[in-house]
Amino acid sequence: EYLETQVLTASPHRLHLLVVDGALRFAQQGLMALEERNWEAFERALSRSRDCVTELLGGLRDDAGVEVVDSLK
Repeated sequence: EYLETQVLTASPHRLHLLVVDGALRFAQQGLMALEERNWEAFERALSRSRDCVTELLGGLRDDAGVEVVDSLK
């Protein structure tokens, strides 16, 4: 409920930071699961991190500069 309110009232820049934070948090969870050889948790965390990165890439706009966008991709 708190997260939902946070997302619904966030500025575009804040939403971007929330997605970046999610990608990093899930990647860290995946690393911990990998170290524990918990393959199911590893796959789940990696998938969620990948979803966040995909969302970030999908939000890149070419009008910001094709070279910059290509570099980020």
